[in-house]
Amino acid sequence: MKLFLCYNFNMKLIIIRGNSGSGKTIITDTLADKLGAEKIHIDYLKGVILGDSRVKNKPIGWDDVCKEAMMEALALLEKMKSEGAPLVIMEELFYNKKFTEELNKYCVDNNIEVQWFRIEREKEKIIERQESSERATRKVRNSKEDIEMIESQIRENVIEGEVVIMNDGNIEDVLREFLVNISREGVGKEI
Repeated sequence: MKLFLCYNFNMKLIIIRGNSGSGKTIITDTLADKLGAEKIHIDYLKGVILGDSRVKNKPIGWDDVCKEAMMEALALLEKMKSEGAPLVIMEELFYNKKFTEELNKYCVDNNIEVQWFRIEREKEKIIERQESSERATRKVRNSKEDIEMIESQIRENVIEGEVVIMNDGNIEDVLREFLVNISREGVGKEI
């Protein structure tokens, strides 16, 4: 299937959010490769910030890590925009309402089109995946209670127009659904 998509703004930002283990990272990486998009992994930024604080022997609270990661993500987005990147994919939990409002405001103020996606996956599948050998190297392992709490926070942070996609484990089906929904909005690329 070939679709041609058109740009309507200076830049388009696709935001992928969902619980830990829902498939955000692999979807982001695969979509970025398919669409020739830049990408921002906010969890990676959080890890860098935490690592820097440990190296500098300056403990930092989790809220401060999240705020600093958001500021770094916005700086990266600004840099990508100034370099003419037409499409950026950003992924994170995005359960913090203030954070999502700040990001939306930044995009409106900077003529960046935003399309929100939420990946959902059954809690049991997330836990099973975390405990499997393929995820044994994962640095953060969430308990069932953590996963339930994060899911609740994500659902409470309602984002108008968000497209919800269920990840049943078949990555090709999930990607196909993303591409169909992205093409409805237009990203300026033949796919």
